[in-house]
Amino acid sequence: MNDLELSPANTPPKPLNQQVEDARVLGALDEILASRPFKTSAQCSTLLRYVVEHTLSGEENLLRERVIGSEVFGRKADYEPGDDPVVRLRASEVRKRLAQFYQAEGTESNLRISIPPGSYRASFVSKSTIPPVVHEQGQKPGEAAAEVLAVPLSPLEQAPLGSNKSGPIAQSAETSRSAKWGFLLLLLAACAITCLFTAWLVRPKELVKESAKQTAFWTPLVADRTPIILCVSDDTPQSLNEKDWPSRVSAVIAGTATASHHISESDIPLVPYVDTIAMNKLTYWMGSHGSAFVLQRSSQLTIDELRRGPAILIGAFDNDWSLVLLSKLRFHVAVDPKTDVQWIEDSQAPGDLKWKSPGDVGYTASSVDYAIITKVLQPDTGKWLIAIGGLGNHGTEAAADLVTDKELSQLLPDGVLKANRNIQIVVRTNVINGHNSVPQIVATQSW
Repeated sequence: MNDLELSPANTPPKPLNQQVEDARVLGALDEILASRPFKTSAQCSTLLRYVVEHTLSGEENLLRERVIGSEVFGRKADYEPGDDPVVRLRASEVRKRLAQFYQAEGTESNLRISIPPGSYRASFVSKSTIPPVVHEQGQKPGEAAAEVLAVPLSPLEQAPLGSNKSGPIAQSAETSRSAKWGFLLLLLAACAITCLFTAWLVRPKELVKESAKQTAFWTPLVADRTPIILCVSDDTPQSLNEKDWPSRVSAVIAGTATASHHISESDIPLVPYVDTIAMNKLTYWMGSHGSAFVLQRSSQLTIDELRRGPAILIGAFDNDWSLVLLSKLRFHVAVDPKTDVQWIEDSQAPGDLKWKSPGDVGYTASSVDYAIITKVLQPDTGKWLIAIGGLGNHGTEAAADLVTDKELSQLLPDGVLKANRNIQIVVRTNVINGHNSVPQIVATQSW
């Protein structure tokens, strides 16, 4: 059995000098985790600590993608990384945050920590005058060049004077030849790093912009340590057939009445079909990014729960919390209690019906629909809130696509790049035989 197969309980204690080196690494790790790029992401911090500690302990079997997904992100042991790339996404985010740390904040430590692309094993590169040494037990033939990018901090081990015993790095007649090969390997590694850095600088601007927009939009919610509340509307056959609902909704929006939509124990709650589509898109996005969430019905949600953590509201007219919390913002839904006309109103142009619902059209018909996407630090709760709601069925679905789809996120306005600013986006979608076209942004405001 080689050293990599030894269990932690049977692994012999490390030499004292190696323990000192490990302590230096952990000190550098603590400095990184206390920095601004990592204080805002609990998941990135947890992943980096996990990778560093298990790299130091030599537990390579715990640094596989499926194991990390299970141990760090709570996935089932048999989950498929190809269907759920949470580990790859978070590892990429860790690499970006490490680059931000070393570029913007620097470090007092004389070593650097990184996670080379394509690997989940940490690299520790010392900046001391002693050249870093490649020393990996159980290394397979042909891996030396690749391993230069992942240099563990190992002290130089020398055989006692007068002894013929050779250590991992022994003084011998081959020293000069080894030094030449070591120099060549380091040169190749430097060239590889330079190529990777150059490729990163010249990568397509569209992809950079897309990634930055989607990341910035979700950052305030994802960075919160508490699970995200996903609030969906729940109706009953009676409430769906309520004749005076325009009057009730109009009064709630105007602030002259409070939401009074309650479901008794005998009622069977119904979630609108289009809201379940939006819910599926949002839960898939959160799951793939390692964000914990809880599902809650709008009739059961309380203000106390909204004060405990961030939330996502699905639906406009059918979600009472959307009516209560968003009715005073610039863009909000409106309804005429006399004519039943529904529209998205701009408080700076009251009475303008340019974003009006075409009326009662079938789900598979051709029409046009509008929706509002809102991300706001809600003053009544002190927590971040995202609300997605359309005038009709297709508007809600189009809005959900815009904030979760990797390609469509390119269409998000530049205002979302300021992650900690509030923003509202009015979306239009053309519906052709029940299918949405590419959503169009017709108005935005950030503050």
